[in-house]
Amino acid sequence: MRQQLVSEYDRVNTFLNSIGRNSKNSRRMYATGLRYFEKFLNTNYSEALQDQRINTYELLDQFVSYLSQQSIAVPSLKLYMISVRSYLQYNDIDISISKFKRKVKMPRFYPDQEEPLSLSGIRELLEYCSNTRLRCYLLVLVSSGLRQQRQPQLG
Repeated sequence: MRQQLVSEYDRVNTFLNSIGRNSKNSRRMYATGLRYFEKFLNTNYSEALQDQRINTYELLDQFVSYLSQQSIAVPSLKLYMISVRSYLQYNDIDISISKFKRKVKMPRFYPDQEEPLSLSGIRELLEYCSNTRLRCYLLVLVSSGLRQQRQPQLG
């Protein structure tokens, strides 16, 4: 028996098209999340799906574990979980937020601490910079202590 791809299901296409009305990138991200969910279901839940005896929260918690084992970054994992939850709710499967938070443990994201450049690092940057305009831009950022995002607002 041939496995169907997510995009071959009419319900999934209808859901993705409704998401895609606002943003094509959102549609693509939701489709990726649903593809991972489909792979997870095919490998772990093929018999339980046929018998229709599934606890939704256990299913979602095991899906998080599956994604973690696939070495998917935490922010992507959260986006994929959002897409699956949204799809389930679109198909009238109620997911209580409080129950979800209690029963499905999402991994935490700890961003790396930003460290300022050292004086030698700044010198090295300026040494390898051949563009005069970029060099002046770097000198303004370094001397004023501004971030890159704030500098354009000076003009």
